[in-house]
Order: sequence, then C-alpha cells, then structure tokens
Amino acid sequence: QGHLTGQVSRMGGRLLQEVALAAKELLDNGLSANPQEMDQLSVTHKVLLPLRRMRDKLNGLSFLDSAIDPMVHAIDEVFAQAPGKGRIKGQPYFNLLATVLILSDPDKVKRLAAGLLSVRELAAARGADDAHDDHTDEASGSDGARPVTSASSLYF
Repeated sequence: QGHLTGQVSRMGGRLLQEVALAAKELLDNGLSANPQEMDQLSVTHKVLLPLRRMRDKLNGLSFLDSAIDPMVHAIDEVFAQAPGKGRIKGQPYFNLLATVLILSDPDKVKRLAAGLLSVRELAAARGADDAHDDHTDEASGSDGARPVTSASSLYF
C-alpha cells in the first residue's frame, strides 16, 4: 500500500506541475499586464477557456492530492465573479489573475489548501504590484517531481 500511496502522490505532484505549466502559458499569452497599464486592465471571456480546461482536469483528478479541491473552489469563484458579458475588469480581473498566479506554482496551490494563502490577499497585492513577476519561476512542486513539459504530459 505504501508503494501505491507514493505513486498517487507523485501523480498528484505531476498534475499540479502540468497545470502550473498551462497557467504560465495563460499568463504569458495576455493575462499579465504592464504596470503602466494597471488602470486599463481587462480581458475578454476568451481567457476563461483555458482556465475552464484546467479546472475540469483538476476536478476530475482531485483524488490525487488534497490540495486540489480548494483550488477548484477558487476557480469556481472566478467564474462566478465574471460578468455575463463584456470585459472582465476591476476586482474580478485581479481575482482571476491571482487565481492563475496560484495555479502557476504548485507550492502556492498547497499553501492555498493549507489556508496560508488566499486569492483575495494576492489579488489585493497584485492590484498595487507588477502582475508579471511571479510567473517567471520554474514550476517545481515541493514533492521534488521533475518539471513537466507539454510533450511529456500524462493528463493533457
């Protein structure tokens, strides 16, 4: 049973790394902004499509890691806050950005699950900070699993 538990743990870490890679791609493709444009920040609903894919993947494999359910809940909150039409801006934008920033780092996902990090606090900090800083780090979970590339993904 210990061997199986270890395998599940490694798979959970790998899942979080894969989602981190997808979240970094989302950040790189238009979600992050130049600090000089902070008063004009907004995105279209198109940005929610990759987030929906990440959410569905996490939800379907939530049994792999206990940190996943709180992250799925945080993503659901982003969808609930998004306006029905028009651009996503203001606090809903910053909550979206904070959620994707958390997704981009498996350690932050675990900190969110442990109650040591909140989307609201990170969103408030991002509202006054450069939103491009955190997503340049490598995705490496605290479980020591190797970084995942899209070519080596087991789940996408």
